Amino acid sequence: MAKKTKIILICAAVLILVAAIVSTLCLVLNKPSDEIPTDKTVISLSVNAYTLAEDETVTITATTNSTDVIKWTSSNPEVASVSSQGRVIAKMVGETSIIATVGDISDSCVIQVVADNAIATIKLAQTTLRLSATGGATQIQGAVIVAGKQQTLAEAGATYEVDNATVAMVSADGAVTPMSVGSALVFVSANGRTKAVAVEVYTMLISTADDWNAMLDLPGDLGARFYVTSDIDFTGVVYNCKINNGGDVLLSQSFCGSLDGGGHTISNVTFADSVSSQSLFGTMVGCTLANIAFSNIRFTASGAAGLAIRILQHYNVTDANGNATSDTLFAPCYVTNVFGDFVYDYQGVSGIADIYFGGGIENVFVNMRMSDGSLFNKTTDFAVAKQSMIWSMADPNWFPNNYLNNVVVLAENGAINAVWDTTYDGAGLTIGLSGLHVVSTKMEAGYLAHRLFDNNVWTVTPGQLPKLR
Repeated sequence: MAKKTKIILICAAVLILVAAIVSTLCLVLNKPSDEIPTDKTVISLSVNAYTLAEDETVTITATTNSTDVIKWTSSNPEVASVSSQGRVIAKMVGETSIIATVGDISDSCVIQVVADNAIATIKLAQTTLRLSATGGATQIQGAVIVAGKQQTLAEAGATYEVDNATVAMVSADGAVTPMSVGSALVFVSANGRTKAVAVEVYTMLISTADDWNAMLDLPGDLGARFYVTSDIDFTGVVYNCKINNGGDVLLSQSFCGSLDGGGHTISNVTFADSVSSQSLFGTMVGCTLANIAFSNIRFTASGAAGLAIRILQHYNVTDANGNATSDTLFAPCYVTNVFGDFVYDYQGVSGIADIYFGGGIENVFVNMRMSDGSLFNKTTDFAVAKQSMIWSMADPNWFPNNYLNNVVVLAENGAINAVWDTTYDGAGLTIGLSGLHVVSTKMEAGYLAHRLFDNNVWTVTPGQLPKLR
């Protein structure tokens, strides 16, 4: 009996030992080890160096094990830009790094941009197509050069792709048809290279005085786009003055949208004596006016204002019948790189607006003169506007959009007022006038224009009025 008990105890001990060994092995096998790597986020680009000619484009592919959105940046966007999809467009000779980032991990590709003749490339007749929304198709013209030999795009078997088919369509042979107002890119590919053509579709292209008058006759539209293609002389042409400049602010009666003058000049406008409220644009709301000059614009009534009677940053909402309601929406105006040479028959005038309700005015030069050589009157004549009316709205976007920066006004005969009547300012708000410079000689005006304005946009000759390039 003792022997049997001893055997049982030995077996039990063996079982306990085996169980301990198995348990220990399980713990060891299941214990996390520093030697076993965990999953880490990685990202890798399809290329780490690439050479492009100016206006060429390439798409870089990023591979990552992360589901997060990849962020693309260019260390020098003036040399080459990059889209959210990795599309790189070369702009000027130089070097930049295109960086793809996910989380805190990134990879980069060095982009070298060289002169167009430095490598095999595509040469395009135009890198920007400006089209009217109501116009027909325009053919992309260019050539492909490889090892000094030149072929037409068709001979090289060029292919075409557009990034925004709602704005423009492109055919298999490179004919671009405008579809709606807006911007698009057409990518032209041949011999392993690709170049981008910018397509800008406008409501109207303005090339004559009749075109300009037709533009002013259109109902105001915040989405409208206009582009001036040549200098326009109004000699002998009646100017289509917008004369509804009071009461409710209706888009239909205002000048809205964007107008790019392309550096061109509108000249020799004389307003009809029968028009009592004279300005180039009447009421401006939600308008961007840029890169345009107005020369020898003659106002024949008292109370005239150079650009507009009212420059506003709001308009009235209308009901189903088109009647104004008490509700207003935000739509600021921006005036940039504008030259005005304004001639007045009577006093009581303003260089830019009769009433400034808010907006941005920057890099603007105004030359004010009386038609008979008489003197201005500081009591009645104003450099910018007679009144400023700025309201403080609940929407924080309203007030910060009001500014004057690098505005130079020349009045050689007599004194004009550099401030406005602030007693009409809503809630006592106004804007600083440190960016306004009122001078009395061309030499002073030229010095300020040279110091303040972008010399890539403006040409300044001592003793002469500055000009847009």
